Order: sequence, then structure tokens, then C-alpha cells
Amino acid sequence: MKLSRFAVFLIAALLVSSYVLASAFPIKSPTATILPPPIQLPTPVPIPIIAVTKTEPTVTIPKPPITIIPIPTVTIQPTTATFRKLHEVIIKVDPPYAGEVKPLSQGKHPMKEGKRIVLRAVPNAGYKFDHWTLDGHRKVYRRVLRLQVQKDHVIVAHFVKASSSTRSPPKIPTGSPSPATKSAPAGCILPNGFPKSMSYSGMYADLLYNEDLLAGLGEGVAGKVIIGREAVRPQPWHSYGVEMGDLILRINGTKFSANFGSEDYGIIYLKCEDGYLTIRVAGLTRYGTRAALLYLLSYPDVVNGKILIILGWKDSNSDRKVELEEVIPLVSIP
Repeated sequence: MKLSRFAVFLIAALLVSSYVLASAFPIKSPTATILPPPIQLPTPVPIPIIAVTKTEPTVTIPKPPITIIPIPTVTIQPTTATFRKLHEVIIKVDPPYAGEVKPLSQGKHPMKEGKRIVLRAVPNAGYKFDHWTLDGHRKVYRRVLRLQVQKDHVIVAHFVKASSSTRSPPKIPTGSPSPATKSAPAGCILPNGFPKSMSYSGMYADLLYNEDLLAGLGEGVAGKVIIGREAVRPQPWHSYGVEMGDLILRINGTKFSANFGSEDYGIIYLKCEDGYLTIRVAGLTRYGTRAALLYLLSYPDVVNGKILIILGWKDSNSDRKVELEEVIPLVSIP
């Protein structure tokens, strides 16, 4: 390739210019500079790596001071108290309907060992006290028995029939109401061996209340005693104009009122059927029933041969107990 004249001329101009500039400003040789020796740094000490564990802050709650009280020494002294045993004292009456024992009734009585008891034998009309039997062998002829309980005891008050000089049973007062007039059949005769020859039945409450008197009745087949107003249904004395209701007794329209525990009325009704005797005993309340039963057992000779007997009872000594001397006959047929 051939260069043009203008290019040749330009290159020559540049060369001349470079020479002129180099002559005017000569380039000095660099001056050698001595550098100081390098600074020796101490050997670095390795920094241990610390493991940081995140922990929850601990909160300390101050506790109140604890005071320890010493426990006093307890000295147990041997007791000198004596625990008294309980003994069973059984009271009986022979025969069961001949009397009673006061203040304890017939039956079982728990007593503390060492207790002193005083018992009094009270005979019913027609009987007299004979002797006590203590535990089946010891006899005491005093009417009042004093005893200190040291063991179980069985105490029996024995009565015997009184002589003819004993006061007779109370008579029917004059002016007493009479039942309806009608021809009454022949009365019933009590069987031999009464009351042992008679069995009994009735309402539970009446039987329980008269348990001591019922011991005089046996399991004989000569007849039966039916006890309690509710047990005597229907009431056979209606045909004689006698009506028995709640606390009211009517004899041919005449009214008699009972007061529970202090005044009552009872009925004894005898009926014979083919040689079998049925005796119905009832009261307006349990007191009247007991009064009639007690009279029947105490005065069998008076009841013998009768059909109907109406009785009144009044608690004259206010002890709420039926006693024979408080029972008065009001009506008798025949």
C-alpha cells in the first residue's frame, strides 16, 4: 500500500515535534530511596472461642424465717378410772298376772356393775307376796329386796293366792248403765287350768304392751284369747247396744270418753262354740285393753259364767300404769 503525501508529511511533523519537546524538558533519572526495614508485628495470640449459653434469669423470693418451737414432753400417766361392766338383770313374776315388781317391770334390764337396786313386790288383788328367788336358789322372804349388782341375775317375785279374808274384787256400782235388755244365752265356763289351757292372738302393739301378762297364757287347745280392739272385728257386743269407737264408748246411747294414759274403758266378751271358748279383750286404747286383760287374769272366778263385762280404769296415782285396784267393773251380763 502506498502512503499519500499528506500522511507522510503528518508523520514527519509528529516526529519533529516529539524531538523538540524532549529537548526542552529532559527526563531526569529517578533517585533511589532507601526504605526503612519493615516493622516486625508481635505474633498474634489466639483468642479463645467462648460459647455463650442463653440462660433464664433466676428470681429469688426471700422466705420468711422459720421458727422451730420445741415440742414439750408429754408424760402419760396410767389411768385409775374403772370401766364398769354391764350385767343383765332379768325380773320375773310367778304367776305372771299375780302381781308386779316396782320400780322395774318384768323383762331384761342392763345394769352397771356395782349398781344398787331396791325392788318392791306388789301383789294384785286375790294374791299375796310369798318370797323372792335370786338366781334360782337363794330365797328372800322380805317384801323389799335390796341387791348390789355384781353379775347377771335372775330375780323372781313369787305370789300365792290369798285366803278368803282378802278383800273381794270391786262390785259394780249402783246406777251403772245397763246394756240392751234381751234374753242372754247361758254364760261360758272357763276351762280347767285357766289360763294355761288358753292360747292367745292379737295386734302386735297390744301383745308387746301386755307381754308380761301374756306369760300366764299357754298354748292350750281349750280356747283362745283375742287381744286388742283392732283385732276384734266385728265387735260382737253391738247386739247389746255397746259401741266402741275412737276414745268414745257408748252404752245404749250413754257416752263415756277416754283420755289417753289417764282414763279408759275395756270390754271382756266370752263366747262358747261347740265346747271351744273364745274370749275377746279390747279397750278404747291400749290402757283399756290392759285393764280388761289384767281383770280377766286376776278374777277368773268373777268372769266365769259371764258373757259381757265392761270395765272402767282411771289412773288414780298418775303413774301412767294400769293397776288392778284402779279397775272398776261397770256392766256385767248375765
